[in-house]
Amino acid sequence: MLRFLGILALLGMTFGLGFYAGQRPVSELKQTVTDLSRSVLDSALGVERKLRLRQRVVEVKGRVIDAKSELLDRNFGMAAKALAEAIEELGKAASTDQERERESALKALSGKLEAVRKDLAMGKEVARARLDEILRELDALLPP
Repeated sequence: MLRFLGILALLGMTFGLGFYAGQRPVSELKQTVTDLSRSVLDSALGVERKLRLRQRVVEVKGRVIDAKSELLDRNFGMAAKALAEAIEELGKAASTDQERERESALKALSGKLEAVRKDLAMGKEVARARLDEILRELDALLPP
């Protein structure tokens, strides 16, 4: 009995699909499939772009935390090196971002990091509060 119902359901679906295909021109079906595949591809690329941006921002955040740790140890050269790596990674993140607001915010943050790096490279004392502020701004820039 279950087998008979399965065959009947399969025949019904086949009839329904045949009827639908007969009512619609083949070119319209091809266009619908093309549009659907394009929208799926666009959404997949958008998700990939957001994940790449998130990964880079998290990497920058890690470098800033490393610099803060080196600053606590009074190792200004290593802190400046970590900030230089963070600036480089932030530049990559800004170049991959599609949103103009976030891109300009990333570039502004890169300028702040560059100013802190220059101070550290000259051996000046940098307040940890500046790095804390940069970390808060990085948290705000993480994509949802």
